[in-house]
Amino acid sequence: MGKKAVSIDTKKGIILLRDTGMCQHEISRKLNVSRTCVRQAIRKFNELHTTATKSGAERPFKMTRRQKRAIKLQQLRDDTLSLNDLVRYAQANLNLNISRQTVSRILREFDLVSYVAPRKPQITHEQRRCRIFWCYKHLNWTETDWSNVIFSDEANFEIISNRKCFSLICDETCDESTLEQLCFGIRSVNDNYEIFEDVLGLYELSRQNAEAIVEVIFDILTRCGLNISDCRGQSYDGASSMSGIYGSVSDLVLKQQSKAFFVHCNAHCLDLAVHDLTNECPTISNCILFAKDIIDFVRRSPKRLSILKEISNQLSMPYSNLASLCPTRWTRRAESYNSLLNNYELDIQNLNYVYLFILLLIFLAWFQEALYTLIEEKGASGIKANGLHEQMNRFYLFFGLKLGYLLFSATEKLSRIIQSSSCCLQDILSSAESLMLYFERIRDDINFKSFYTKLRHASFTLIPKRYQSSSDSVEFSSYEEFYRQQYMKSLGIAVNMLQNRFTQKNFKLLCNVEKFILYAVNNSLDDSNDYFQSIMDFCYGDIDVEKLKVEALMIVDFYQSVIKTNQMNIKQITKISTICEIFNSCEVGKEMFKEYHKLIKLYLTIPVTTATAERTI
Repeated sequence: MGKKAVSIDTKKGIILLRDTGMCQHEISRKLNVSRTCVRQAIRKFNELHTTATKSGAERPFKMTRRQKRAIKLQQLRDDTLSLNDLVRYAQANLNLNISRQTVSRILREFDLVSYVAPRKPQITHEQRRCRIFWCYKHLNWTETDWSNVIFSDEANFEIISNRKCFSLICDETCDESTLEQLCFGIRSVNDNYEIFEDVLGLYELSRQNAEAIVEVIFDILTRCGLNISDCRGQSYDGASSMSGIYGSVSDLVLKQQSKAFFVHCNAHCLDLAVHDLTNECPTISNCILFAKDIIDFVRRSPKRLSILKEISNQLSMPYSNLASLCPTRWTRRAESYNSLLNNYELDIQNLNYVYLFILLLIFLAWFQEALYTLIEEKGASGIKANGLHEQMNRFYLFFGLKLGYLLFSATEKLSRIIQSSSCCLQDILSSAESLMLYFERIRDDINFKSFYTKLRHASFTLIPKRYQSSSDSVEFSSYEEFYRQQYMKSLGIAVNMLQNRFTQKNFKLLCNVEKFILYAVNNSLDDSNDYFQSIMDFCYGDIDVEKLKVEALMIVDFYQSVIKTNQMNIKQITKISTICEIFNSCEVGKEMFKEYHKLIKLYLTIPVTTATAERTI
């Protein structure tokens, strides 16, 4: 029979009895332990001054430092090796049976990170034809002729092709394996003003500080044959390591390339404005928290889910499994009422504010019936169901649902524009301004009266039939002034938050460049010196400003001629996309007004969102 370990409490008792003057023999008899245990406990306490068990030796390392260096050297010899290749190398040459995670951890110890190679686009039919033509053209070249050719790796020639200038679009996130990864993309514009946002791949980050991320960005640019001197813009999210004023990624890149203008992702700006609105407006935030409480309460119990499904069948309403609510998504496209009623297949895990308010408005009776049944449960569950049911019957909650839907269904329209890769700053600002004007327009007594009247009428139709006979009608007219104040306050907060979030440091400079582009073709340049100064700050060294001044005086006549020749019904040009369309209809204008043409391309190169680099779930 093996020895039995003495507990810590027993050892403490031995020391306490020893301190009282009791001998070892008496301690052994009193605590029912051997005299050897007593003697050893006292000896170790005198040596270590503690009764805690001394920690033993840890598990020995499976790999030696020499074997780790061998794996590192194998990776340095051939940087195209994957983790699986290194695992096979360790098994064959080092007689080690290790996993991919172990190899990845070893490489990170030596500051080596892995990344996903970008997918190379397939060559087109036109490129095949040009390749064959090139072969025929050089068919008679001699060996001496070929010896004068410098051959290089052209694997990345299709990334930006002849689009010299580009902008950086990056987003860092953690994947399911808890590895921090950087999604890297670039934005560029071709001669036909087509905007390209290409994702070059995912790059694993060993550290999450700004210096490590910038090092990864420069490494990707070097591998892809891109020069940081051609970078003209950068866009990231609002994290301090990415967009901070000092020591962030944007700041470090700007020190390397002063022309890389930073733009905070406008999609995140809209998201932040929405969250600011919910934080500042208790009427809406209470509805969101209430919806989360209902969903979490029902889905915690299989019995409650079964009751919910049974009631949905009784009410002839389609049923969908409830998942945990995540109200931090960007506003996305809202389905119409009819499509939700005809085909209710919502994944609430990806639920946004618009879906949330539509869901509770349409299926209010469904949840009320379910909560009424759950009240019969005993204990805390029944008490909570009763509280949720009583709260759902209040007009205040229904008012918040309707008001939330009014606000977030409008912001969803702006979300569509913001997340498009083809939009420019003019599209973003004009769309945001139209949304703010809409909120200002409906922020009056007439629109509130219409909203409140429809709300009172709808509040009675949502009450389940089983309560109509026993429930008294509630008059809300005495509270109209209170709800009018909530209505006006919420719309005012929405306008203020949008104004604050869509105002950035570089927007004034970019707006001046945009105004110059538009005013030049409309012959309305009043104080051109201010605009030319903004252009010099925006693209000094890229454009000959003196030539641009001459072109600005002539271009209005060129545009009037093209509009007249092509019979375009255009009286005044207000969109940069119209300028691009006219230039594409007459290619000679791009050569004739070369500096103006380059200015438009540089303006369109500036990114306005990181939606392309966002990881989708």
